[in-house]
Amino acid sequence: MQNFNILGSGYYLIVDTALAYNAACIACEGKVLASFVEENTSGQSGRYMFKLQELFQQSNLTASELIAICVSMGPGSYTGLRIGMSSMKGLAFADKIPLYGFSTLQSIAMKAVYATKHGGNTLALIDARRMNAYAGLFENTGKPLWNNRFVSLQSEEILELVNQSGNLLITSDNPDFCDLIKNFRETEYYNLTSDISYLGNIIYESGT
Repeated sequence: MQNFNILGSGYYLIVDTALAYNAACIACEGKVLASFVEENTSGQSGRYMFKLQELFQQSNLTASELIAICVSMGPGSYTGLRIGMSSMKGLAFADKIPLYGFSTLQSIAMKAVYATKHGGNTLALIDARRMNAYAGLFENTGKPLWNNRFVSLQSEEILELVNQSGNLLITSDNPDFCDLIKNFRETEYYNLTSDISYLGNIIYESGT
């Protein structure tokens, strides 16, 4: 699996199963044609493929018409990532479709930037339980300053990183993380939602 670099004009499928929801959309040149989002629960593998079939029907497309499949590579839920990656590998192999991966941290950081028009850096945090997080710091262009770092929210390390980050926006799947950091410095916070439609434009702009 490779990181996407150049996506030509055409239809592409975007899949995100890393967090508390399963989501997918079909897009063309940044415009979303159809999408779905549902809670990520156990036993979802079969239902997820059924929802993907509905997605193709809504778009009046078949998988063979896709120019690419883009799937979240984590960090995140092991079960969710396994469902997303294994199913997309199977679909890509069967129809000989290029398969690309994207960072979950980078995608939620860019979602926050698009929603808020923030001009500084964005700290993305994914809950790793027991007051730990997977963290990434990104410029407003999406360029990572550092990515996929495992940190304790109770350590001095995260406070040092936050204090060195200038004008900072925070986004996370756990709102308590922002409240904790706000005890040490003033920051903006973007409340992460399960909407996936923003990825259609982000991936298209990043790949052209």
